[in-house]
Parts: sequence; C-alpha cells; structure tokens
Amino acid sequence: MAKEKREPIIIQKPDFRNLKVKIRGITPLQVHRLGKKLQQEFEDRDQNKPKKKKGPRDYNVEFFDSLYYIDENNREIAPPKKITAKTRFGFPASGIKKAMVYAARQYDNLKMTELKGRFFVIGEFIHIQGTPEIDKFWRRIGGKGPGTGTPDIGIRAVFKSWSSEILFKYNADVISAESVANLLATAGQAVGIGEDRPDKNGNSYGQWEII
Repeated sequence: MAKEKREPIIIQKPDFRNLKVKIRGITPLQVHRLGKKLQQEFEDRDQNKPKKKKGPRDYNVEFFDSLYYIDENNREIAPPKKITAKTRFGFPASGIKKAMVYAARQYDNLKMTELKGRFFVIGEFIHIQGTPEIDKFWRRIGGKGPGTGTPDIGIRAVFKSWSSEILFKYNADVISAESVANLLATAGQAVGIGEDRPDKNGNSYGQWEII
C-alpha cells in the first residue's frame, strides 16, 4: 500500500521587533538582594556547620548588601566600595517578565503559558533610576503561623521615587506593540515588583505607570 504523501510544513520567518517603554514608580520600590553574608549563613546551615557567634548588627551594611549593582550594559557587578553619584542600581529583568505573565490572569482570553514565548525583556537587569534609602520595619522570624515568632527589625533598600526604561523584543506575528505596553501597564497596577508588592501579600509597593 502506497504511503500517503504529506505536504511539507511551511513556517514563515518570525517578525521580531523591539519596543522601548519608560515606566515611573507610583509607589516605593523595595529591593532585597541576598547578600554574601546571608548566602554563607544559609550554606552553613544546610551543611550543619556550627553557628558562628554573631556580633552587633550593622544596618548600613545590610542596606548596602540589599541592592543590585549594574554596569553600563545593565549587567550585575560586584558591590562597589561605596555608593556615589555614578553608582548604577538595577532590578532583575525577569521580575518584569513574570509580572506581565501573571497579569494575564486579569484577562479571560489570555493564557499565561502562551504569553511566555511571545515577548521578552532584553537584558539581565533593568536600570532603576532613583536614590535608595534605608527601610527599617518590624517583622517576626522563626514563627509557624501569623503573629508567632521572634520580633525582629528587617532592613531593606527602598526607592521612594524611581523610574526605568525597559527594552522588549516581541513577536509581531502573535502580539502587537500596543498589547505589550498595555500588559506592562496592567502588571504595574495588579502585580508589581520587589517586596511588599500587590501580587505577593496584597500591599502596594513596587507599582508603576507608563510615561
């Protein structure tokens, strides 16, 4: 019996385009990079190494370690010796992409799995334009439920006023530039980035609008 002849599958060349969008924070952006000191503490704990005796906390060091530092190409670099007017701060670009994918839940006709391959944020980090400040807040650690645990002071960096320019690559065959921008705007209201964002615990940090 002769085999049925099948027509070859023709795949058109994808229409990839770039899109640059500037956003402005409408609520503070709180960042919490995991510094080397904390990383070492977690590694020691996993390896059952004896706990080292802790000295007094240095809030300024914890603040310094909580920031992401980037170069002119928006790639992460080792923390500088001190913060100056030329210091560039960043935030993982994956946070923007995830926020936009999660924002798809706001629309009945969008599926998160379909969106993942339709657009990308170019670069490892986005440049956060703004001046970071130290943010102290009360928290409980080591608890097993709400209201339990030992009271403790948390230290993070916060940008009370911030903006960023985001560069996208998108497939114009399956999504428009307007849709990418609108999804970014929705993510800025409904999801956010950083700590205490709407999508994480219902707070309002890390929200933005398109300029």
